[in-house]
Amino acid sequence: MVASDVAEIVNAGSKIGLSLNAAKCELIGHPDLVVNDTLLQSFERVEISITTLLGAPLLPGSARDHAWDKRCEELARAVDRLGAIDCQDGTGCQ
Repeated sequence: MVASDVAEIVNAGSKIGLSLNAAKCELIGHPDLVVNDTLLQSFERVEISITTLLGAPLLPGSARDHAWDKRCEELARAVDRLGAIDCQDGTGCQ
């Protein structure tokens, strides 16, 4: 269970002088997920369909669609910019 794992992390951290900053923690799950643990209730709730890790979407959904659209826009911009670069190899590029 997630609550017991978080409790174990909090306990182990406190033994070496560390504390968990719940304000920076996220709980990823479906909107209808019921959370009974007080500490987990203080975590920011993030819907599973918009979840990313280091900018990469974890699952199909709106986050993946947004990331895909953004990459396509970046590639289109790169193609436009590459067309504006002059030939540099000295072979008489056209």
